Amino acid sequence: MRDHLLVRDQSREPDLTGWVLRGAVTGFFLLMGAEKFSSSPGGQWVALFQQIGFGRWFRYFTGVVEVGGGLLYFFPRTCRIGAVMLACTMIGAMIVHIVVRHSVGSSLYPAVLLFAVIAIATRRPE
Repeated sequence: MRDHLLVRDQSREPDLTGWVLRGAVTGFFLLMGAEKFSSSPGGQWVALFQQIGFGRWFRYFTGVVEVGGGLLYFFPRTCRIGAVMLACTMIGAMIVHIVVRHSVGSSLYPAVLLFAVIAIATRRPE
């Protein structure tokens, strides 16, 4: 009986590692998403989204998905919803790098981020 209570108490302990990992992912995507809202003509995101050919609306949409997904990712109850949103943006980034920009090497960066987002969202607290 006592062991059962001990297990229950451990499950109520805050998952500090999870909060830190989710916080790092959240911070990254908040910054990356916020950058998409800058409309300076020489900005890298403006040029990239012009090259994609979907126009300004898609750059803003991507920024909203990254910021919203990052915020949802931070909290344990909504982490998986945020992970799906962020995974979609990273898969989209990989496709753009390979198909539009013809740069398979550049697709590795979003692939690593995709792996990290999924690994952290599906990890089990110790």
